[in-house]
Amino acid sequence: MKIKYALVMLAAFLFVPCYAFAQVAKIVDVGGKVTVKTDASADWKKAKVNMVLNKDAELETKENSYCTLAFDEEQKNIVTLKQNSRIRIDSIKPGAVFLPQGRVFSLIKNLSKSEKFEVRTPTAVAGARGTGWITEYKGACVSEKCLDDVTYVQGLDPQGNITGEANLPQGNGMDVCGGQLGSRYALGDNDYQEWNDFTGYVGSLQGGGDDGSGDDGFDDDRDDQREDARGEDAQERRQDQWSGSHEKR
Repeated sequence: MKIKYALVMLAAFLFVPCYAFAQVAKIVDVGGKVTVKTDASADWKKAKVNMVLNKDAELETKENSYCTLAFDEEQKNIVTLKQNSRIRIDSIKPGAVFLPQGRVFSLIKNLSKSEKFEVRTPTAVAGARGTGWITEYKGACVSEKCLDDVTYVQGLDPQGNITGEANLPQGNGMDVCGGQLGSRYALGDNDYQEWNDFTGYVGSLQGGGDDGSGDDGFDDDRDDQREDARGEDAQERRQDQWSGSHEKR
């Protein structure tokens, strides 16, 4: 009987989906001046590729800088901070980040049916179960732009209570000012160009392939080696593309 029970438990362990063990976020690319604070009591330090981050970690990008996080091992749940931005990781699984300043691009493609990913600002929340969108927080207003599938948007009052909620279909944007939802508007050519650049960039990261070590990459600390392997030229090209070349003026 004990043997049978042990076999059942072993089978259950082996068939648990691999994403159940990926309870961390990882920096997969960085360019320019980016700093990280691993928890509320830690000091700010330079962010590096392959750094593993847990809940409550914070990231900040300076002028002409960017940083990209993966919230899964396959790098299908991607968040990129543009220049002059700051986020705090509020949850790993399900994923959630707090954006008190700047812009983030979110491409979420690897969640279970019961999960969702959210980007929260002081006045709004945008989230989805599998889609892509851009969030920008500036002053008391938030700009939400859905470029893939459907995103939901919620307005928040100063106490964090929901003031309203709306679905935002692909190709539409919405501004939320003072927690109040605005009207939907059609996205423009510049929005689509930014998104195409972003998805192409994400594809180049995903196409990097395995390094042959057999490791999943979530528990190694080879950030310096990986940055060197990519080469300075490739790093500069990504930095030119993602730091500020397509920022809103």
